[in-house]
Amino acid sequence: MALKTRSRVGIVVCLIGAATGAAWAGGDSNESDFLQVMYDLTGVAYMGGPPSPIANLTIEDGSHVMRIRWEDVVLETHTNGGVPNWGSEAYFGIRGLNSLGEDVTALAQPFPYGFGEGTFGPVDGSLDLEMADLFAHNDGTVAMLVGSSWDDGSGEPAGTYLGGTFIVDYLPIPAPAVGVLLALAGLRRSRSRA
Repeated sequence: MALKTRSRVGIVVCLIGAATGAAWAGGDSNESDFLQVMYDLTGVAYMGGPPSPIANLTIEDGSHVMRIRWEDVVLETHTNGGVPNWGSEAYFGIRGLNSLGEDVTALAQPFPYGFGEGTFGPVDGSLDLEMADLFAHNDGTVAMLVGSSWDDGSGEPAGTYLGGTFIVDYLPIPAPAVGVLLALAGLRRSRSRA
């Protein structure tokens, strides 16, 4: 039996990108104002290592991402080359832009206590992103990402989602506000180059 040795670093929540401190200036938001896009996770396999995009989820151009959620998620990890992948290593999330036009990634770990191999779930959860300065790309999409914090080196999928729904809650920003954000981003870029 192969022994599995690796360092355990929890990813529970990870925001990757430049923190600008900019927040949407639209005032208090109400969850009833949020729109959402859903993605069925059934059959989605993920590899070990850095997050990989699996889909572009369409939301409105310039929309502010408020939260990601997951419902009824079930995961099965795989044993590759005699070494098991663990549920706690799986993560998913999204990539969008901040108000400076730079890539920002938000990741969540749905099974932080899934120490071992096998089938995990169903589980529900959410990650609040209201203050994360995360917006849709210019084409009105955010990239959905999956991955594992450990790469077993086999080149085979580390696991497969057997079911569940991934949800992005977002708030459309009125067109004039989008223009103001883009103008501010352009001004910041021009000042940083001078």
